[in-house]
Amino acid sequence: MIHGNNGNSLVEKSLTARGWECSDSPDAFHLKWSEIKTHIDYENFQEGQQLVNHIPTSACITTKSGLLTSLRSYFGSPIFKGKCGEPPAELSEFFPETFRLGDCRERERLLSIIGEDDLWICKPTNSNQGKGIFLMKGKNDLIEYVDKRKKLKKDKLARRIVQRYITNPLLLDGRKFDIRVYLLVASTRPFNVFFHTGYLRLTVGQYDNNSDDMNTHLTNQYMQKKHPNYKETMQDTVWTMQQLQDYLIKEGHLDRLGLGHDWVMNDLNERLKSLSLTVFKSAQSSLAPRIGYFDLFGLDFMLDDNLNTWLIEVNTNPAPTPTVKYWTLSFPL
Repeated sequence: MIHGNNGNSLVEKSLTARGWECSDSPDAFHLKWSEIKTHIDYENFQEGQQLVNHIPTSACITTKSGLLTSLRSYFGSPIFKGKCGEPPAELSEFFPETFRLGDCRERERLLSIIGEDDLWICKPTNSNQGKGIFLMKGKNDLIEYVDKRKKLKKDKLARRIVQRYITNPLLLDGRKFDIRVYLLVASTRPFNVFFHTGYLRLTVGQYDNNSDDMNTHLTNQYMQKKHPNYKETMQDTVWTMQQLQDYLIKEGHLDRLGLGHDWVMNDLNERLKSLSLTVFKSAQSSLAPRIGYFDLFGLDFMLDDNLNTWLIEVNTNPAPTPTVKYWTLSFPL
């Protein structure tokens, strides 16, 4: 049974080729692929007999506030240290400084550190495709926004986070980009997790740090499709990791930082894998362990001009494009 429009034809084609038949029954199915969790009846789920493609408690990393809570809790615990390779020692090494607007103490802390010319980005905690995201330029913008929301009957500050903006992103031919990688939690009992190396999503237009046009700041395809030149340039808004490596070699970035010419395909890929595993580990205790639950997550990373890696967010229901067809060996958990 397949619900929704996100990759349904790709999934159906793959299953049909393996001899599966599509069912219209809401109960008589072995696998249900659904775009959203509300289409899954978890109360009547038959453990060990059925498969569903969403873990009901995945909001612990797929919402921005949930991810923040999970990472903070994980890095405040000694259990992660020395486990699973070489995880980062501090959250600040890979996750931009982030605050919940709905928490008075966090809001006061933010107000105490934000400068007049600082650039921050405000995001809904439970949204995707760049919807509802805007920039805050300095303390006055923050104060004005908070005061405005408080005057409303439902101010919804609790549904917002504010994150320090990365003002020195690495640019490719003057364009901003991010890296989408995939994490498949193939089983939650026992946990079995797979990582897929990613691809790059570039903006259509040139990056301008001072622009209010979110098309220059957000790289996802939903936003880029709004650009008037998207149709003419869409093929150049997606790069492979090999293309990134070739570009860094050509532009001398790897030599400038004393890195080997295989840095992208080896070091960066291992870094993305390690950080993805860290994200999973931060959520593992919150993910409901039932036989038949699985989930596919899209993790978005950025590189700054010193080639530091930054986790931006974790997405539920990422588009399972044909790019996602080969999976590496599962993590040792």
